[in-house]
Amino acid sequence: MTTLLIVDDEHEIRENLIEFFELKQFKTYSAANGFEALEFLEHQSIDIVIIDLFMPVKDGLETITELRKGWPDVKIIAMSGGPARLTHNNLGDDLLYAATEIGADASLQKPFSLIEAGDTVKNLLAA
Repeated sequence: MTTLLIVDDEHEIRENLIEFFELKQFKTYSAANGFEALEFLEHQSIDIVIIDLFMPVKDGLETITELRKGWPDVKIIAMSGGPARLTHNNLGDDLLYAATEIGADASLQKPFSLIEAGDTVKNLLAA
């Protein structure tokens, strides 16, 4: 069974993704920030990490860098909508590009549909 770790400081986003992927027969876990995610990975094998870029404690870019060093085989999907106060520029897109440059395998621009998230995971598993 494929295992996913959803990392986002927004509880509702984590819960929506968990519910969706569990219906698709994935074993799904969650963490509220990068620090929790890295601690979790010390004790649990994960196939795919879906991680937000804007989080307190340890942000997504820093966490992706550490994931690549400690768990090079884990697939990573970065997600971001950019900060709400900057909706008229492309900071979210720039950060998603940066995330793929430092090791994310794919990205999702918020808001995204659950179907889009599912397709992204399916494509990574097929690669």
